[in-house]
Amino acid sequence: MVQVYPTCGIETDQNPPAPFFPVFAAYTGTNVASLTPANNLPLQLDAYPNAISFDAVKGQTYQIAFDGNEGTTGDIELYLALTKPARNDSFERRIKLRSISANATSYNAGATHQLGEPLLAGSTDGKTVWWTWRAPVSGTVALALTSSDHAFPLGVYRGKSLEGLQVVAQTGGGMEFSNFEAEEGQTYQIAVSDFSGLTGKISLALRAPIIECPLLRASRLVTGRTLLRYTASPGQVVMLLSSADGVNWKNGPIVNTHRNNVDFLVTKRPTDAGPFYRAIVVDRFSYSTH
Repeated sequence: MVQVYPTCGIETDQNPPAPFFPVFAAYTGTNVASLTPANNLPLQLDAYPNAISFDAVKGQTYQIAFDGNEGTTGDIELYLALTKPARNDSFERRIKLRSISANATSYNAGATHQLGEPLLAGSTDGKTVWWTWRAPVSGTVALALTSSDHAFPLGVYRGKSLEGLQVVAQTGGGMEFSNFEAEEGQTYQIAVSDFSGLTGKISLALRAPIIECPLLRASRLVTGRTLLRYTASPGQVVMLLSSADGVNWKNGPIVNTHRNNVDFLVTKRPTDAGPFYRAIVVDRFSYSTH
């Protein structure tokens, strides 16, 4: 007979207990039999990987349950915080974007769905925040949300009220960018909503095309300086760029255009060998002929 004896040393438990982590849920109701789950959603925060969020209604009482996964037990510190809606939660308080290149940050946690507000594809709760932008130039405009917490749906509209909005472009289904054709002087409303109920930080980037103003003439003045005159339209904000090599450009003075041309004074006259100058449209301002 051959006898088999257990080996000496450290034995590994092939069925270790599950690691403990907390599980949370919020409910409405006054007894166990009548509890109704709130819209519990994971926050997906690195610092609080098991945290949840839910929409609270003023005056409503909520029951908060805590358990351990797979029957495990442990101690926790419960942290509860109310997130107020962002300033641009309502269409009437949308934030103004300026220039051909704009960056904005906000969040849609705690955002609400207004009566008449469009529900974007990919959004389940309509937790929308708003921006407004007046196009300083015509052309293809790119909007990106690539640094946001989620691939939030995005919409671009024309119109001054929720009831009168006309769709220009929309994204949904996990897309993080949108292009649309802008018309100079037209105002666009930009909406970003929740992604299947998920909310978080929004990083919005807007990029419009760079439009150069044609140079009419370069006139040498008796003072030794040179007057550069460019074609422009009333209401345009024009910036002069300068470069020593035609590759690396520096931002220069900015002028509001009140006529069909705009002037800049420079100390060095442009030549084929440099320096080089470009005038580009960067924004618009409210202009009236009266």
